[in-house]
Formats: sequence, structure tokens, C-alpha cells
Amino acid sequence: MQMLDMFAPAVPKHEPDDNARQPDDFKLGASRLSVPSSAVQKAIANIQCLPLLRGYLDDPSKTVSRKDALELMAFSGWGSVWRLFDPPDDDWAVLRKSLASKLSDDQARSAQASITTSYFTPPFIARAMHDALHWLGVRSGRFLDPAAGTGMFLATALPDVPFDVTAVEPDVTSADILQVLFPRATLLRHKLQDTALRDGTFDVAMTNAPFGQRPVNDGSIPKLLLTGDTKCPQT
Repeated sequence: MQMLDMFAPAVPKHEPDDNARQPDDFKLGASRLSVPSSAVQKAIANIQCLPLLRGYLDDPSKTVSRKDALELMAFSGWGSVWRLFDPPDDDWAVLRKSLASKLSDDQARSAQASITTSYFTPPFIARAMHDALHWLGVRSGRFLDPAAGTGMFLATALPDVPFDVTAVEPDVTSADILQVLFPRATLLRHKLQDTALRDGTFDVAMTNAPFGQRPVNDGSIPKLLLTGDTKCPQT
């Protein structure tokens, strides 16, 4: 905690207007996200944000309001709500049926494939990491988030740091949210190990890697890696 006190403030002092329109890439600032604590409530919130997301995907010219951006950023991923994809679990049958009516086949397959790696990163973690960059003197450069989710590390970047951002995210729903909220970012809709990123391309790589005991075969590195390990060597 004493080290964090050395860092410059990561958020502005004044709250933005939640009804204001977002003219550019979304910045979270000092705003708080309303993310439920229970798995059931997270599932309900995730399902409820899907029609909102669809509205912006269907009309790319529509400017995202800050209120809607905050709701989309609160999407908590599929990992904590894995029971939505477990048919024998009758307790979640109603929620499962509701989700099925709002996801395309491609989205559903992608969501189910991401349940071991798709989790929410609290803003305070991302802000602290940007504080560290600021303290180290990083003020610009080519920025990579190799496990971007909906873009928390993009949303919490300091407003006076003009990063050239590349984000990697294979889950369709998370990537769609990132595309809507961060139109200036280069979005790669693949797993990191399936991208063609070259060594030395980026100045900064920042993420909250999905650590797990799952081997990942990355052809650019001559060994099998655990899920969390593959994020650092390639970047």
C-alpha cells in the first residue's frame, strides 16, 4: 500500500455526467460499476445487457451514452456463471432459456468455450497498474492487452496517455462490447497464441491473465504453457 501512495492519481476528481454521449473511446474515470456479487445476479445482469449491446451493433453510427457504457462495462464474463452452460443443472433452467433466446449460435459456442478464462477484472486493479506505468514515466506508446475482455485496462488508462492500443479477445460477446466502447482500438478476435503478433511490436503489455492449469500450445515458444503463462512470453 505504501508503494501505491507514490503513484500519481489515476482518476479525475469530478464525476462525468452519466447521460453524456461518448465521443471517443470510453474512459471509466472515477465512475463506479454496478457488478452483482452473486453468480445468479451476475447471470441476470449479463443477460440483460445483451439487447443493449445488440442495439449498438445493429446501428454502428449510434453514439454510446455514458449510462449505457457503464452498463456494458459491468458485463462480468462467463466464467462465474458457468452453470448457464450446464444443462443438467435444473436450478438455472429459466436463466439458461433466457440466455439462449438472446445469443446467436456463434455467440453461444464462444461463450461456453470461454467459461474457464472469462472473468471480471475489478477497476481498482487496472487503475493501480496504470498508476505504476505513470510512476515509471510511461506517457505514450504501443499498448497491448492480450486478454482484453470488455476492455477494463483500456477504460482505466489515464486520459493524458495517448496509447496506440491493440486488444486481443476471442469471446464474441466480450469482443463486441470492446468494439462498441473502444472504436479506436485494434481488435483481434482470436486467442493470443493464434495471432500473428511479432516480438518487439509493443512498448507495454498489460492484462489480468486467466491463470489456470490448462496447457496452451504456442508455436512461437518451444514448450507447452499454462493458460496464464502464455500471455507474457509472446508479448
